[in-house]
Amino acid sequence: MLFLIIADTAVGAIWFKTATSRLPASEDHHNIDEYISNMCKTEKVSIDELAAGSRRKAVSGVRKRVAIESARVDGVALAEIARRVGVLRSAISKIIKRANQ
Repeated sequence: MLFLIIADTAVGAIWFKTATSRLPASEDHHNIDEYISNMCKTEKVSIDELAAGSRRKAVSGVRKRVAIESARVDGVALAEIARRVGVLRSAISKIIKRANQ
């Protein structure tokens, strides 16, 4: 663990603890990988192409389905979905927002 002094007051220093490593992925995140793999096989889209952020129509369709399924059903964070499908978190937010309309 790493401790940083954030403020030094007359009473004393205020300490904050920061993590030195990331938390392990939850089981939901493993479901994303399985879902992406199955969807890519079904739609004949390369996982690498999806992760690279391709804008090809078939790839965008897979990305949309993965985003909606992962966020709504599995409750996965938008940032995690974005990392897996090669776009920004804001793009995932827009996909979900459009699907709700």
